[in-house]
Amino acid sequence: MNGAGSAFERPFRIAYRPSPRVVMLLAAMHLGAVPTVLLSGIPGPVKVVASMLVIAALIRASREWRRAFRDPDPPILQLNARDEWRLREAGDERAVSMGMDCLSVPGLIILHVRDAVRGDRFFVLASDNAPADVLRRLRVRLRYPVARSE
Repeated sequence: MNGAGSAFERPFRIAYRPSPRVVMLLAAMHLGAVPTVLLSGIPGPVKVVASMLVIAALIRASREWRRAFRDPDPPILQLNARDEWRLREAGDERAVSMGMDCLSVPGLIILHVRDAVRGDRFFVLASDNAPADVLRRLRVRLRYPVARSE
């Protein structure tokens, strides 16, 4: 499986758009936080301010999600056969590296991308925003990096 030209080592690319399932889950969590704050034991004015902050955070996040869904040129993550990552967005392509705290479980991958230009970023890949084959190959590549010949 680790031979030259195997499916394991083939390069691949991911055109990143937010996962609709993850967006719905985050929206439900924001909306669930409002009654939690209102039912808590904190003083009344603080409850109102905290609830307004949660709603403002939801509005801000929903604007970002809407913009990301409509983006005609989404960010593209590319991984080549030498385990080198590249990120292309807004017509700019640059090398990036993976942070050590990437998460890979069946059905969900969270990539921690270290970008010299935009800093640390996280890309959430679920079964509804990336092809199953790409997710499977990415899980394998994250777990077993390609051995480099020195």
